[in-house]
Amino acid sequence: MQSLVVYFVKLSLLLTVMYLFYYLFLQRLTYYTINRWYLLVYPVAAFAIPLIKFNHSWNQESIVASGITNWIPATDTSPLINNARLTAPGITPADGILLIITAGIVFMLVRFAILLRSFYRVKKMAIPTRVNGLKVFQVNKNITPFSFGGAIFINQHQHSTSELQEILRHEMVHVKQLHSVDIILGEIICLLNWFNPFAWLLKKAIHQNLEFIVDQKVLQHGVNKKKYQFLLLKVTGGDSYALAAPFNYSSLKKRIVMMNKSKSPKLELCKLFLLLPATLLMLMAFSSKAQQTNQDLSSNIKSLDIKNNKAVIRLKDGGKENYDLTVVSEKNAFEAKYGKVPVAPPKHVPFTAMKPTVVKAPGVKNISVTKENKATVYLKNGGKEDYDLNIAVQKSAFTNKYGNLPSPPSAPPAPPAPPARL
Repeated sequence: MQSLVVYFVKLSLLLTVMYLFYYLFLQRLTYYTINRWYLLVYPVAAFAIPLIKFNHSWNQESIVASGITNWIPATDTSPLINNARLTAPGITPADGILLIITAGIVFMLVRFAILLRSFYRVKKMAIPTRVNGLKVFQVNKNITPFSFGGAIFINQHQHSTSELQEILRHEMVHVKQLHSVDIILGEIICLLNWFNPFAWLLKKAIHQNLEFIVDQKVLQHGVNKKKYQFLLLKVTGGDSYALAAPFNYSSLKKRIVMMNKSKSPKLELCKLFLLLPATLLMLMAFSSKAQQTNQDLSSNIKSLDIKNNKAVIRLKDGGKENYDLTVVSEKNAFEAKYGKVPVAPPKHVPFTAMKPTVVKAPGVKNISVTKENKATVYLKNGGKEDYDLNIAVQKSAFTNKYGNLPSPPSAPPAPPAPPARL
């Protein structure tokens, strides 16, 4: 539960940073196709970044020495979630937050299903035709022309021949460039991050940038700019559909401003180089700083005692941590901080004497201990447990279950000195 809540928090922060970067540096540029790729690739990256885990031993010392970690925001919310408890036993704030998020996602899924149903109802009632190799559906009702997937929807009786030509030219760009992919991505962003206002702003930015692309393409074909802008203003008032690229998307004022804007100088593209350090900082904030290794944590542990599914950790600074491993939330908190609690073998009987490679004990097939002090317990039910005995937490867990390791054999006595020659 806790890990899912932390994932949604990180996703929300990443999408917020992503939108602010777009709003501050890219939105006013006339390189709309580059902006489209940014709005496509970076949301997908935002979903993946919180799941990435690094082995950062190679750069940990250098990062700490540079002082970078002092100003990267921390994202480890586990102490806040672990220490607070709701009144109901076994229920944590993480459970409550996840329940609210899940309820919102279910609501958004229902909304998405309704939008799909309304779209397919329109498609079912429409009359299909083909224009220049593209599917065009004649809809006999007052609608705003729109496209979705590989089809264009329009009421040809509402427009003159010249208007139809320009409308179809506009919608063909949407179809050929697969703009429906971008629109669906915007819906997914809002579905999973519905509580984040920046997710909705990001969805709006995706729609808006698609219209900038189409307007640019239409004008490049020699269409009169003023005539085209008047046509955008004229085609208003009809029904529109959220899962579509409507001909006159609501931000007409912004579109007209961007059509009349001079082309941005190529030097402005240098702003894109800011993406690299921004991405690196996000990776460090959500992976390197948030994750601590068991070795780091064990350095502050004085002792660990696990009895009857109760874990007591005494720290070197005098502190103490208690975990009830029968409570799912507390067990998850323990494992998130110190690693998994080993599963007890069936009918466990403690033993004190064991060989380095094979041990006869109920539920245990054999135990192997390497020179590097790594122990592997092979269970008769096919399971396997791994312990790094160099780490205090794991060594305590091992000895709690299986007893102390046998002392290494003493060195053989030195051979007697040869008799002296006379």
